Amino acid sequence: MSQATEDLTGLWEFAGAPRAPAVDELVDALSSLIQERLVTVYRGTHFTSEEAALPALAARKEIRDKRFWDWSAPERGPHLRVFATPKGRDWYFAQRKPPADARLVS
Repeated sequence: MSQATEDLTGLWEFAGAPRAPAVDELVDALSSLIQERLVTVYRGTHFTSEEAALPALAARKEIRDKRFWDWSAPERGPHLRVFATPKGRDWYFAQRKPPADARLVS
């Protein structure tokens, strides 16, 4: 989720991250984030701001295509990238805040 709060992140980047779980686990996790409206999936081809947001149902289907998770995906045409929604950014950064009493001590 950290990557998705910073910029559009390709599915292949999640799969290629150090210590990344198996693609099936990533698909399940991303599907949950989509369902909760914490991320939006964009489909594009040229990295020129032409990406279009996919509806949640279509996004949950598209992310199951393993070709989008392969490192060479952006070189072969259409690709999928993810970006956190405002709700997703709020949720993520709320998870990272220390408890109020810990903030007072530091």
